[in-house]
Amino acid sequence: MQQSADRIEHQVGLMSEHLTAIDIKIERLGDKIDRLADRISELTNAVNGHLEVAKQQALNIGELTKLVVAQTNMVATFMSRSS
Repeated sequence: MQQSADRIEHQVGLMSEHLTAIDIKIERLGDKIDRLADRISELTNAVNGHLEVAKQQALNIGELTKLVVAQTNMVATFMSRSS
């Protein structure tokens, strides 16, 4: 009976050690997940910044295209007047 109690006590001790190790690993994984989430957030902000620059460039190209069209029309008007 005492051997059985000792064996159970030993097994409970081992299980406690395992649970403590698992708890530490879970805590470390939680820390890693937090760091990854922070990094993902930083990268998302960087990508969003690049997208905003691209949008501005697209708007600029649109405005430049309008200017080219206006200048082309002016040149055509001048050429038709001079002929």
